[in-house]
Amino acid sequence: MKPWFHRVLHALALAIAPATSCPAQDDVQRLSEAHRLQRAGRHAEALKILDGLGPDAARRTEVAWMKACSHFALGDLARARDLATETLALGLGRFAKDVLALLLQIDRQRGDDLAALQWAKALHAVEPDDAEWLLLTGDLLADAGSKDEAESAYRAVLRAQPARADVWVRLGNLGLSADDPRRAAEAYETAWWAGEQTSALAANLSGLWQRLGDDRAALLWLERSIALGAARTPDTDLRRAHLLLATGDLEAAEEAAARLAAGAPPAVAHRARDVLARAARARGDLATAARHWESVLAGDPEDVSVVRLLGKLFYTLQDHGSAAKYLERYVKDPRARASEEDWQLLLRSVVRAESGPEHLTKVLSAYVERFGMDAEARAVLRHCVDRDR
Repeated sequence: MKPWFHRVLHALALAIAPATSCPAQDDVQRLSEAHRLQRAGRHAEALKILDGLGPDAARRTEVAWMKACSHFALGDLARARDLATETLALGLGRFAKDVLALLLQIDRQRGDDLAALQWAKALHAVEPDDAEWLLLTGDLLADAGSKDEAESAYRAVLRAQPARADVWVRLGNLGLSADDPRRAAEAYETAWWAGEQTSALAANLSGLWQRLGDDRAALLWLERSIALGAARTPDTDLRRAHLLLATGDLEAAEEAAARLAAGAPPAVAHRARDVLARAARARGDLATAARHWESVLAGDPEDVSVVRLLGKLFYTLQDHGSAAKYLERYVKDPRARASEEDWQLLLRSVVRAESGPEHLTKVLSAYVERFGMDAEARAVLRHCVDRDR
């Protein structure tokens, strides 16, 4: 329950105010009984008493206020709103802010955020030193899509209370909704150091810093999230392995990826093998990298990016037969965007693998059709002529 609404409930305990005229003593006793029933949560019984009061008592504003609270507690929002509005119009003096708070709660439950926003602004005017009304105004503005006004409200709260972690979180949320990851990250980090040290916030920061290209910060916040009890899923561990690789901790990356490759669900395991392949390539162990990528491709034969990687890797290893096999598969795939360099590597691989003349001619013709008879094509053609002599 919102802190400000506790005040409404507290008002129920004080709902009998001095009357402007003196009702019959019996009505005073019945008002007292209705008040006791409300405090006990027996609102239907309280309403029976309130509805049966004499005409003098029924005109009293505190009775209308008590009825409004009981109808609200029973879920009759329309009747509660009518009575609260009537009470406000009559002027309830010291209960004015409680009536405004009740009207705000009613309109929020009715889904009328525009009306609720007006009540929140009125509450802030009544109690300008109470930051909660200004904070609530900001929340309603944010919900209504008025992001700049919401930010102004939040920053007004922070000027008085700069260490409010919950307000910094709200500013981070605004940055996130505006697709401004740097603004969001800076606000969330301020919230963290102000005391909002939760695994969820750390996980958000990890994702934001990764979007911003700072893999070290992303890894730091991911580790903090895990240390605070975030659920360790295969996807989380895979992301950690990728970040370890990106930050150059090859040994830790390989250790994390090896565990996933051995025991994670197939969809994650074959992506973990990609981490193992990239780590092996970074260490200069190209043969091991090739074995891992061939395993990745076996798990997902449609991954054309891995096909290209294998072609280039085998070309570097001077296994031109394997290079030609993967590069030709890549350039022929309609989903691939094969570059001139990819075609040139294919031509060279076919030549160096000493493919038959028919295969070589076919690849050369496809190359010339795309790029013309350039220097690369002429060199291959001379090779064909020289070989046939």
